[in-house]
Amino acid sequence: ELLRDQAIDRYKLKDIGLYHELARIFQHKIGGISDDDHKYYKLELYSQMDALLRTSDTSPELTGKDSKYFDLLAEAPDSWEGALDDPNIVEFVNALKDTDEKFSDTQNFVGNYLSLRENSSRYNPKAGQVIDKYRGSKTLQKFDIFAKAYRLRKVWKLDPVFMRKVNQMYGPVEWDDPNTHLPMDWRSADTHAIYWAEKGLEVATVASGYFRQDSNDESRDIRPDETNTDRIVVHSLQNLFRMGKMKVFPVDVQVPSDDPLVPAKTVTVKQVFLQPDLRFFRPYNDAILKVIKKYGSKADEGAEKTMRDGHRNMLKNAVLLFYQSGHRQQAQEIYDDLKKQYPLPEFNVSMKEYARNRLLDEIQTLGLPDAREQIIAMLEDSYYCFTIGEDETAAARESDAKDVYDYYNEKYEDVNRLDLPKFDEMKLMAIQAFRTDTQFPAYLRENMFMGRLLTENPEVYKLLMEEDKKKNSTQEQN
Repeated sequence: ELLRDQAIDRYKLKDIGLYHELARIFQHKIGGISDDDHKYYKLELYSQMDALLRTSDTSPELTGKDSKYFDLLAEAPDSWEGALDDPNIVEFVNALKDTDEKFSDTQNFVGNYLSLRENSSRYNPKAGQVIDKYRGSKTLQKFDIFAKAYRLRKVWKLDPVFMRKVNQMYGPVEWDDPNTHLPMDWRSADTHAIYWAEKGLEVATVASGYFRQDSNDESRDIRPDETNTDRIVVHSLQNLFRMGKMKVFPVDVQVPSDDPLVPAKTVTVKQVFLQPDLRFFRPYNDAILKVIKKYGSKADEGAEKTMRDGHRNMLKNAVLLFYQSGHRQQAQEIYDDLKKQYPLPEFNVSMKEYARNRLLDEIQTLGLPDAREQIIAMLEDSYYCFTIGEDETAAARESDAKDVYDYYNEKYEDVNRLDLPKFDEMKLMAIQAFRTDTQFPAYLRENMFMGRLLTENPEVYKLLMEEDKKKNSTQEQN
């Protein structure tokens, strides 16, 4: 809060170092795993942002996955007074004020409105009746969007216009449509890290008399803070590639009693689990190539070399991850680019042989991101092989995933903050990842896969149908 709310927002200090430090907090403190409470931070950020990234008052319903939603946020009035320029909004606001004294405080009106929409039992029943009266109207839609944009601006200090810009610059892309960026997931700490890093880079270039797009000009000196802020952007994009899909699961936790005679109590809590999002490969690759060019033009051999080393390692990881996820053509394209840009002896083998060698190296030095990536990717590839009838390969891929899972758990069995979900839960996560992976044809993901699953594993099929039903029910309620 000192950095964001005081130094940056209140006092308008234009120092890239402040933005870099704020971005680093999001990237390492919240997005990383070095802090023992990182799971709590991730869940809180996920929950609070999730409430601001959806609206049930539009038709069709919009969420943070829709570019249109960010257009509406960006176009919403940026002040309370601006919202009240609409007489219909004034009428709606006055109607709520008449129902409950909590709405009499203008300063907290938006917060109370959002709280009402989440849980109406906290307020006079008449307040809920006002919402019902306006439900489906343009007035409620407009005020709901305004309230969420207002909350983003005032509480999170996020400018929806700049959020939209970050989406357009770095949002994930489907492999067959590289020119269309989908919205970032603003429930992710790395997305916030990119936002504040980009804000800082804009401050640095404008302060020196340049626009952001002209920051490669050779006559401009670059401070170390700017170099490190460039690194924040590309590293966070790399993190989103490796673990950018977020899923919240209920998890049973054993809470020990202070009394040794009283058995431990089982409590169900929510935890955020992360999965690879291969759609971030192109945004990462485009970004790092621009940064390499930027520092190459400055004759900064140190910065350029470290950037190129990081790029080479990322390409190596990407080949393996795409290969294991069943995207062999994409893996081959990345491998061909890797050999062209970095002609090293280790790449003088086929892509398939290289991927196998790479996996053996990964297992020897397995950490949390690598373990999660490998397990989900292996399982997703297993379900692809299962779908197309390659049963032996499918069984082998699942067996490989279990081996990696067991190896990882044995290595870190005493470190609770690095735990993985149960293997059966990871299988379900991988199934859902496969079912939503648009790089596979829809008929293959749903008709062929689900059809075969119904025949050969009806229990899992039934569980997936129940999950779909719950998801649809939640969307209808929202």
